[in-house]
Amino acid sequence: MHGFFSKIMALGIVAAGFFLTGDLNWVMDRVGGWARGEVAEAPDSESATVAASPAVPLEPAATPSQPVMPVAEANPPAAPAEGIPPGGVVLPDLGHAQIELAALRSGDRILARTRHELVAFDLIDPTSGEAVEHRHALLASNVATAAALTTPRRVLLPATIAIGQPAAFAAVSGSREAAPPPVGSIDALGIERPLD
Repeated sequence: MHGFFSKIMALGIVAAGFFLTGDLNWVMDRVGGWARGEVAEAPDSESATVAASPAVPLEPAATPSQPVMPVAEANPPAAPAEGIPPGGVVLPDLGHAQIELAALRSGDRILARTRHELVAFDLIDPTSGEAVEHRHALLASNVATAAALTTPRRVLLPATIAIGQPAAFAAVSGSREAAPPPVGSIDALGIERPLD
């Protein structure tokens, strides 16, 4: 317990240092931009250094800490690649009013869009309703970020999922995952099936 409180105190000291130096807003802007999938521009001093060395090819920095949302190759993006914001994945057509789990099979993915996020449920067992939940922020109404908002967790889905119901479902009994963040109601639904 002593270690926990010392970590909290150390975090408070670091945050207070950022606040006193005026860097807290800068840090919050950078963290918020990363969560929305925005690519941060280099400061002027870094830009001058890069411009002074033309022999080095300019490549986007790799970010291995951002898990990429899988996209089936059989479903190409609906919009051209140049129209996708940085860090975004175009959503497939979400044209279902409701989805009956009994009509699905293991491995199917249910996509539920709310006002601010896309929730993907990878179905494990249609009979019990057990699925793995993945949450992604929306950059636009049809584009989700590649960075996941939360750690995937196992949930139990109802027999029918419909537009208008909340996109929050109970975790599987016995799992230790944290509770999901507050969510809105489902605005659109879709199904992705793996290749046969």
